[in-house]
Amino acid sequence: MKIKQLLTTGALLLTISRGVASAEEATPLECLTRMVCGIKENVRWRTPAWDTKACLGVAEAVQATAEKYSLSPYLIIGTMVNESELDEASYRVTYRAGKLYAKDGGLGGIRCIIGQDGKRCVNGPVRGMTFKEVMVPATNIEITGRILAGHRDGPCPHKNHAWWVHYNHGPAYIDHGRARHYAHRVAVLYAAALRAADMPITTELKGPITITDKGQKPRTIDKPVGVRQRRLVAQIMACAGTCQKSGTLDQHADKAAAPHLGGGSPSRCAIADLGRKLPGRPGTVSR
Repeated sequence: MKIKQLLTTGALLLTISRGVASAEEATPLECLTRMVCGIKENVRWRTPAWDTKACLGVAEAVQATAEKYSLSPYLIIGTMVNESELDEASYRVTYRAGKLYAKDGGLGGIRCIIGQDGKRCVNGPVRGMTFKEVMVPATNIEITGRILAGHRDGPCPHKNHAWWVHYNHGPAYIDHGRARHYAHRVAVLYAAALRAADMPITTELKGPITITDKGQKPRTIDKPVGVRQRRLVAQIMACAGTCQKSGTLDQHADKAAAPHLGGGSPSRCAIADLGRKLPGRPGTVSR
């Protein structure tokens, strides 16, 4: 069984790195891997690139999590882009009364409230885990999906907002302050990822997304608000057609990690200079 799995993975890596001749030849995992690698290359800022194997590992974890919890893989991607800009090593620390209270980190920005032992998390889905364990990409992605699904199936009826807002809000909906439009910030990234992958807009994106501020027009999934969301949407949309055209997967990471090997041809969605044209490069990630 292991030999068969290794052969299948090896063949998939080879197919992805060489490209596919047509949309019919691209499997959902191949498409997802190309999207993950292209988006990562576009949004990363002073962080290491991913090689083909790393992209495949993230895509496999996203696909497995999506299937496990009946989620769109592109919602998971949109959530991770919003939380960490696909920086698996990103984290931030919160102190209360001068003492370490929590750490948020990884692709999904998972919160770990530190227990009295100073080592293990004491909250919800990460209870009993160390922050190091939470930061493992595949684990972090699974936890992201578990939290999303838990809030989707929770007690809130979600009458005037998209259910994934609770990923940030927790069980109680927040209708004021910056947090009130969290669902829209994720929705524009989710929708952009679907469009870039030439996938239909899902039903959950056609319902209420966020509340409408007094005197303002309703926010829609095709109009990101704010410098950061506009940049991220542009970087995702630069990958449009990735799954439908032949070509090579982005090899910037291989070249950066081992320049003497020469690297490979850049992907069609590589826009390394976009950060110089659009403001809003990340300093502190804004959720």
